[in-house]
Amino acid sequence: HSVGTIDVQQQWASIQSEVDFNTLVDELEQLRKHIQQSASSSSDYQQLAVLSEAEDHAKKHNGGKAMEVLSKVGKGALGVAKDIGTEIAAKVIAKSMGLEP
Repeated sequence: HSVGTIDVQQQWASIQSEVDFNTLVDELEQLRKHIQQSASSSSDYQQLAVLSEAEDHAKKHNGGKAMEVLSKVGKGALGVAKDIGTEIAAKVIAKSMGLEP
């Protein structure tokens, strides 16, 4: 085991019972559309690609994979998720980054 790595499956298992997949899909879609409206840089478009991929995994009820993908989305997207009130998406993103206990 290397120090400082986040085991995504363990992280997912710790919040799985709190996450409704339909809500997660809806919120990831809201988040993606919100970022899309103001996207202008290559990092914005990379975030959109990551969010789309995570949304696809969430639609398939593969929470661990969705969380793994979301770990790459960046703190900017987490801030937007919190700002627009997508609480479940924000929780999963934060957890994927190891920011929530």
